[in-house]
Amino acid sequence: MTENKMENTKKIEKKIRKKFIEEQIDKNSIMGWVNQFDVSKDMFDECTKSYVKGLYIASVLLAHAFIEQSISACLVEEILEYEKEKKKKDTNYSATFAEKINIAKKKDFLTKDEAKEIINIYRKVRNPYAHHSSTATEDLSNEQVRKEKAEISIRILCKLADKWHVLVRVGKLKTPN
Repeated sequence: MTENKMENTKKIEKKIRKKFIEEQIDKNSIMGWVNQFDVSKDMFDECTKSYVKGLYIASVLLAHAFIEQSISACLVEEILEYEKEKKKKDTNYSATFAEKINIAKKKDFLTKDEAKEIINIYRKVRNPYAHHSSTATEDLSNEQVRKEKAEISIRILCKLADKWHVLVRVGKLKTPN
C-alpha cells in the first residue's frame, strides 16, 4: 500500500471512530451528568478523544476512572459506612472498585448486568495495565480486541451517565455539587 493510501485509510478510520462517539453520546443528557463533577468533563473529553485517535487502552482506563469517580462521588456516604465496618479489622482499609460496584448495585445505581459488564472489562483490560500484570485473558496486542473493549467501555459509560442523569433529575440520586 502506498503512503498516500495508508494516510487516507487512517483518515477514514478516524472519521468512523468519531462517528461512533457522536452516535453513542446524546450531548444533552450525557453532558448533564458529566458536568456534575469538577474533573469529569476533562476526563470524559480525554476518553472520547483517545478513542477517536485510536488510543483504545487509554480510552478504557479513562472510561472506568470516570465510572469509579461517579460512583464514589454519588455514594460517598454508603462507601464510607462500608469502609468504617471494614476498618474495625484493618485500620488502613479502603473499598476496592469491585466493592464500590457492589454497593452501587445494592443501591440500584447499577443493574446486575451493568455491574457484571463493568467488572469483566475492568479485570480483563484495566487491571493488567494498571498493575503491570501479565494476567490479561484477552490478546490485548490485537488492535481489534482493544478497539472492541474501548467501544464497550464507552457504551457503558454513556448508558450509565444517561441513567444517572435521569435519577438526579427525578430526585432519586444526589450529586455532591
